[in-house]
Amino acid sequence: MKPPTSIEKAASVLDRLAEPPYTMSLTEVADFLSMSKPGALSMLDAMEQCGFVFRDSLTKRYTLGASLVRLGKAFLEQSDLEDTVMPHLVRLKETTPGGRGHTYLSIWDGRKCFLLLSVDFLHDRRTYGPYEGGGIPLHAGLTAILLAAYQDQATIRRMLEAAVPLKKVTENTLTDIDQIMEHYRRVREQGYHLGNEGYRIGFVGIAAPVFDKDGRAFAAVALSCPKTLLSREALVESYLDGVLETARVITRKIALRG
Repeated sequence: MKPPTSIEKAASVLDRLAEPPYTMSLTEVADFLSMSKPGALSMLDAMEQCGFVFRDSLTKRYTLGASLVRLGKAFLEQSDLEDTVMPHLVRLKETTPGGRGHTYLSIWDGRKCFLLLSVDFLHDRRTYGPYEGGGIPLHAGLTAILLAAYQDQATIRRMLEAAVPLKKVTENTLTDIDQIMEHYRRVREQGYHLGNEGYRIGFVGIAAPVFDKDGRAFAAVALSCPKTLLSREALVESYLDGVLETARVITRKIALRG
């Protein structure tokens, strides 16, 4: 196996800083990358000059830099995803009882699944940004399971094996890799994922894939509701078709953008 390039090392540091506790020391970075401290410092200095990381002058610890906010906003603007997706998420949310459902779009970046656009179920407002921790667990999250099911399964298995022991987020969370891979197979076969308190107790949801112009599942539309609002059966009966159609409409619009 080829050793990681400097860019791959820098990307892995950014990934780690996007997860709790969101900070690393020079020693921790060097150990994480199996590098010497001078080598790690040289890389971090270059990342700091670009605004990708920030070094606190008092604690000497590194956090994510403000340039990443600019890059994230640029991605949304150039991809036109916000204008394409948000009206459909709002419309889908408004079909739920009292408009209290939570609709959102998660995206696959090649290594992780994270929330990109959301219409909150607790407030009638729009929220944007990354999911807490920088990534939704591939074995637990509603949209993460859906998107992992559509990726190369050998790669996904290696990612899961590297994360062992997998955290049992709720008593419904699968942590056996063979069972998870079989679950992915069933999700692909039916074309959607029906969640049942695998990540949050008291919540059920449906996620459906959004495909890019090359036919790759790069995003997922989801509708999540408290079980006090809708039972799992009622959610499927009343909203499965709506979630699937929303995903199809967004897929078609993305294809037309070309």
